[in-house]
Amino acid sequence: MNIEVSKAALHDACLRAVTEISADVKGLLQAALDRETNDTAKSMLSSMLDNLRIAKEQDKAVCQSPGYPTTWISFGDGNFPAFAHDTIAEALGEATRKGYLRPSIVDPLTRHNPGNNTGEGVPNIEYQYHTHGNSIYKTLRENATRIMNEIYPE
Repeated sequence: MNIEVSKAALHDACLRAVTEISADVKGLLQAALDRETNDTAKSMLSSMLDNLRIAKEQDKAVCQSPGYPTTWISFGDGNFPAFAHDTIAEALGEATRKGYLRPSIVDPLTRHNPGNNTGEGVPNIEYQYHTHGNSIYKTLRENATRIMNEIYPE
């Protein structure tokens, strides 16, 4: 495993996660708009789709609220991504500095805001080990993607 290539890919995926929504989620939004009958709901769905288009055209965040950044990483034998936490935290900090994300993560006890959406336990990383696997697969999901999939299942 080339660690530098893996770090770069993980870093890029983190930045893209705040500026892009997957085609399947866009399709779910469009399908919801197509079958919606309530004018207010149609207006909201249309605005969401417009926001996705504008975000892509202007290299802006789809949503500035980072929610609680969580990454799921699956790995196999001999390729535990020990660099993942630092790489993801660095990408979150960069996304915040570039204005893609609002610096909204605070320490739950002290309320200190480090200004970069990282801190103790943030980002959250869920690791899944696959026996005899030899690749790392990474999916970064924002709360909006999860919620849209729950509200508008295929």
